[in-house]
Amino acid sequence: MWSRSKDLLTCQITAVQIDDHCVPARIELDYTSSNAYAVSLHLVSPRPCTAPECWEFARDLLAEGITQPAGLGAVRVRPLTQDWITLDLVDAHGSAILVIATDDMRAFLGQTYRLVPPGQESFTLDWDDALRQLTR
Repeated sequence: MWSRSKDLLTCQITAVQIDDHCVPARIELDYTSSNAYAVSLHLVSPRPCTAPECWEFARDLLAEGITQPAGLGAVRVRPLTQDWITLDLVDAHGSAILVIATDDMRAFLGQTYRLVPPGQESFTLDWDDALRQLTR
């Protein structure tokens, strides 16, 4: 399911959450031109999960992780097969491993590129506001 406005893209994808068992989980991916370098992921799991429900990470990390292992920290993405990727989310409070269809992630990334093409992210930032935030 897609939702798109001028500056915001939202996509809901069904994934498989792996812990002791494999269970379906819904994830919502958000992308906004005002934070063009990042993607937000909201995890809605049918079972209790130790991982936080919301994660924010680089759009480039998702793109790279489709073809090769990417990420060294709390978010890691890697191809599992040609058709599936894994998204590992880890922090001090818990973790989640998600298996997502590669085509779904490519479609989401393609829509983000229509909103803000790769390499154009810095042109969407409000540098004056960023400077104000840093000097508070």
